Amino acid sequence: MSQILSSNDPQPFPLESQTIEYKEVFSTKIKKEIGALLNGRTSAYIYLGVNDQTRKITKQLTTEQRHTYEETISNWINDSYYPSAVGLVQIHSENTPFSIEIQPGINPPYYTDRRVYVRNNSSSEPASADTIRHLSLRNQLDAYDKEPATNQDLHFDYLKSKSQANHEQFDPKKFSNFLTTKNQYANTALLMSEENPFALKVAAFDGTTTRKFLDRKIFTGSIMEQIDQTMAYLSLNNHIQSTINGSQREDHYDYPTDALREGVTNAVAHRSYFDRGAVQVELYSDRIEILSPGPLPNGLTVPDILSGRSQPRNYNVLSILLHFNYMENFGTGIRRIEDSYAESKVKPLVKAGEGFVKLVLPNNNYVASSAKADHNEVPKLIPVGDDRQQIINYLENNPLARRSQVEKLLAIKSSQANRYLHTLVQDDIIRKVGSGRNTRYELVHKGSDH
Repeated sequence: MSQILSSNDPQPFPLESQTIEYKEVFSTKIKKEIGALLNGRTSAYIYLGVNDQTRKITKQLTTEQRHTYEETISNWINDSYYPSAVGLVQIHSENTPFSIEIQPGINPPYYTDRRVYVRNNSSSEPASADTIRHLSLRNQLDAYDKEPATNQDLHFDYLKSKSQANHEQFDPKKFSNFLTTKNQYANTALLMSEENPFALKVAAFDGTTTRKFLDRKIFTGSIMEQIDQTMAYLSLNNHIQSTINGSQREDHYDYPTDALREGVTNAVAHRSYFDRGAVQVELYSDRIEILSPGPLPNGLTVPDILSGRSQPRNYNVLSILLHFNYMENFGTGIRRIEDSYAESKVKPLVKAGEGFVKLVLPNNNYVASSAKADHNEVPKLIPVGDDRQQIINYLENNPLARRSQVEKLLAIKSSQANRYLHTLVQDDIIRKVGSGRNTRYELVHKGSDH
């Protein structure tokens, strides 16, 4: 169909099909129809106020109805689809009939409130597991790192230093898809540059919940530098417990070094860069959680990856990381993590959802509080965030705090107090109440886990 149907076109309109849907009345079922059409192959249209049997306009919408429907659909576009459907759905609220135009997405499968729908002739229905896999195969998961970078003013100081340490000369042309066919920097280059827009966030907590905040770091720059900075931070907090076995002393790290490196590297390398979120690493007394944005690729499941199946995402990025020995081989990371815990009583855990993959690494030396009377205390995380913890402690005993009170409490300047308060707000530990001179701060979850 070359153009949108209107009241000037002959009625009855064309039959419903893979690309045409009629709805006489507005309902939330339209959300599902949009999701199914996002998983299609050509432009498609939904028309409101049209009877699907007579294929004629039977309902005239008021201006208020048009505005309400447009607002509702806009909210769906922003919140209900993954990957994002922003820019793929256009609302023609002034047209008669009211029309919704859907362009097929380039990153299927598209999820609608955690379900995948597809078009089957003139109806929309839940997709089977096989259909989801086929949709995933349509999605060129390595397309991101091949595309031209929007920023062409890139610098590669860290990559050059790695090349030098590898006793080789830095040469962009030797890396797969570092440059496009038009000799522009591709996104592979962007991710390896100092201008890389994706960050890695680390948060440390004292205890097994987010209640007692210790520290927060944001690592930027080349993804290789982010991996190295994160590993340095984790190594600092990877304590050793010693036991005496006869005449031999045995040292036991909280976490196997291989598991930490594989976990962080995999989270950065295999994440979806179509998702703008950051890789997140959270340290607790009993575990480390590493969250990577984006679903498992190509319809893979957790049992699939645990069994060794692999569908590499960001192949060109992986190739560079492999070249610089950040990775051993494709598809071996999870098994190496499991092997590193082979002699441990506790085991790593992998969780996956539509928008994330999370690895949970248990602390081998953690002793629950109920059993600590008979054991040596496990060392706490290094308290590099004591000032911010004092703010939290103050708010545990007081309903609100002003910035000026934080300045006096910590004997710091207003700029430093603002920074502390800002990071605590960003971490959803405290929230701002009021504005201007009346600005106060309070705990988000006082008296319970944050």
